[in-house]
Amino acid sequence: MSHLPADTHRRLEARIDTGDHVRHSPSDEEWVVAYVQGDRLAWCGWPSGLAALADCTLTRKASPAERLSLLRDMAAMNGSDHRASYARQQLAAEGIDWVHESSPNG
Repeated sequence: MSHLPADTHRRLEARIDTGDHVRHSPSDEEWVVAYVQGDRLAWCGWPSGLAALADCTLTRKASPAERLSLLRDMAAMNGSDHRASYARQQLAAEGIDWVHESSPNG
């Protein structure tokens, strides 16, 4: 079994993902990340939108439980929001039935 070098492991841990907090340098705002696809980042909140991933710096990494909770919350959103679509696809890809499973808090 091979082990990753420490610097590679740190880079993987620092990868921006759902639930993480980032600082968007052009606006100097802190956002909660809805998702990252390629070089684009979608944030939570209104209005929805996409920003260049290169303009965002990780400020707080979400725990696995926080990530899953946000994915479930987004998946449960009504309408055709791109964040809801992403969350449903991501949960399905991870084998999580978001419709039928109870939330971690109850």
